[in-house]
Amino acid sequence: MKELDCLKYKDYDHSIVNLMSSIQRHYNVVANHNSLKIVDEILEKKDYKNVIVMVCDGMGKSILDKHLPKDSFLQRNTIDVISSVIPSTTAAATTSYLTGLTPIETGWLGWSLYLKNIDRIVDIFTSKDSYTKEYVGIDCGEEYLPIIKIGKQITNVNPEMNYYELWPSFKPNGCKNFKDMTKKLIKLCKQDDKKYIYVYYDLPDHDIHNYGTMDKVVHKDIKIINKFVEKLAKKTKDTVAFISADHGLTDVVPILLYTYYELLNCLEKPPYQDGRCSSFLVKKGMEKQFVTLFNRYFEGKFVLFTKKEALKREIFGRNGIHPLSESILGDYIAIAIDKYYFAFNPTKPLFKGHHAGLTKDEMLIPLISFNN
Repeated sequence: MKELDCLKYKDYDHSIVNLMSSIQRHYNVVANHNSLKIVDEILEKKDYKNVIVMVCDGMGKSILDKHLPKDSFLQRNTIDVISSVIPSTTAAATTSYLTGLTPIETGWLGWSLYLKNIDRIVDIFTSKDSYTKEYVGIDCGEEYLPIIKIGKQITNVNPEMNYYELWPSFKPNGCKNFKDMTKKLIKLCKQDDKKYIYVYYDLPDHDIHNYGTMDKVVHKDIKIINKFVEKLAKKTKDTVAFISADHGLTDVVPILLYTYYELLNCLEKPPYQDGRCSSFLVKKGMEKQFVTLFNRYFEGKFVLFTKKEALKREIFGRNGIHPLSESILGDYIAIAIDKYYFAFNPTKPLFKGHHAGLTKDEMLIPLISFNN
């Protein structure tokens, strides 16, 4: 099928996991994936006191190009363009940053996951039922999809090293904005200890969801990030930083999937995962009807894969499969190749910008670096 050309941005030899494999390699930690030569060469130049990986949520290459001139700090210091993982969404991609593993290896395959252990569809970050928003009574990520962070791997192999994380205000002791984050990061880098630092910032993603890729609010977000990363470079010493994103975003149009009653009648459970990368558990004996209806309504907008096809094509990663990944994927997976996304629930606000699809704007992210 010609739609499979859209898989050209799937590249698990030149992606988030390869960046993180370079970090692992630098600290003599065994990696599951190939490293990035350009990052290896930077890290081999000097035994830096501070090594930083900073993730700005949603700051894809296309977002930078829309909002920053070529002579801006982030643009001047872009050393490569790499791929996100599939799905190009926060739960999957940030877990790849934290672990150096692909989504199929971690089981973190989207925002909303079907967990067969409790027979529920759960927002994995919050452990709330994806439809009722009721807390399910257990930290599902910790219980069913636990991870070993690269920071912990590094300190296990290198006892002289320390590991730090910086987060926005939704975490305890989080940073109230990017200016505050930069201030704390500069202070941390001035400490005498050798350290690896992981930094996550939740903009511009949140604002692009609400306002679209070209809004002035998003422009302000990007200008602020550019300003304070440049300040970070000037105010630190003996530091190397790699700044990137978990994914990009694209402007979208909703499809109110909850109104497609005939299609929904084919399902064992409501649809889940992400609006531009969606999983479907189909009733036995209704597979053919589901595929026929899906293609009638959405052909050209989404590509529909069986689970078997997705695994064979290594769409969600390679080098191992988490024990829950196959059940999480469901029977069929639909991934966006156009501007549309599925709205699963009438109670949720509609988005103007979204991600998790296969388009260039969602899949390609900048790799920015400075060292001093």
